[in-house]
Order: sequence, then C-alpha cells, then structure tokens
Amino acid sequence: MQFVTDENGRKKAVLISIKDWEKLQSEIKAIFEYKSMKESLQAGFAEARNFQSGKLKKKSLSAFLDEC
Repeated sequence: MQFVTDENGRKKAVLISIKDWEKLQSEIKAIFEYKSMKESLQAGFAEARNFQSGKLKKKSLSAFLDEC
C-alpha cells in the first residue's frame, strides 16, 4: 500500500495492489449481500407478526407462491 500526498504531506490517495483491491471488493460484496438478506428477513418477520396479530389477512400457500 502506498499513500499519495500533497506538497504539505497530507494524504490524498491510496494505491493498493490488485490482489488487495479484489479482496476488498469481495468483502464489500459479502457485506451488501448480508445486509440485503438481513433486511429481507426483518421484513418477513414483520409480515409474519402482522399476520399473527390480524393486521394482515392470511393467504393460502398457492396465493403466496403466485406472488413470487
């Protein structure tokens, strides 16, 4: 890793190897996939609570699968 600095020595940019860049991209992708999955699960659990409390009308399995 190398830092690019301005004339006053302040860091302005970073140079990293392709290997490190690809690892970073992979880790970022995994974080976004985790976040997306977590949000989907939270929405699903909220919907299940709404079904249980009667706020949403229950539907048949075939009606549920038709939505997919």
